[in-house]
Amino acid sequence: MHGRTVFPVYDDYHEFMVGCVGRTEIGSADRWINYGFESSNYLYNYWFAKGFIKQTKEVILVEGCKDVLRLEQYGIHNSVGCFGAHLTDSQQIILERSGAMNIITMYDPDEAGDLARHDIDRLKRFFNIRHVILPKDPFDCSKEEVEKSLESCSN
Repeated sequence: MHGRTVFPVYDDYHEFMVGCVGRTEIGSADRWINYGFESSNYLYNYWFAKGFIKQTKEVILVEGCKDVLRLEQYGIHNSVGCFGAHLTDSQQIILERSGAMNIITMYDPDEAGDLARHDIDRLKRFFNIRHVILPKDPFDCSKEEVEKSLESCSN
């Protein structure tokens, strides 16, 4: 993980660190590396967000750790990251058990984000799904841009 920003990943109860994710801004190959865990079995930040999800009945899905941390900085505590632009079956089960009735997607405004928005629509029989399309990646948006997009999504 030398030269990378490292994000710890915990189990759903915040009892054990199951692994970590490292990101480098240098080069394009292997920008993200997972260590010690299978990312398809976890949602980043679920250990912290699950109480807020249960309370609000709403979860915000983003692609990655940086996006979750930005939303946390903005006071939005019910977001989880999929470790990419695809929600796995195991991650779907976590959402089904979370108490969420509503899913808001806040994926990146690129081709991968478009595919992810299309893919998540397969869950419409389980959840109310709304898509927020931001002008840039959630991490790069201002608090005002995120709040305005969430407000227009709920109308």
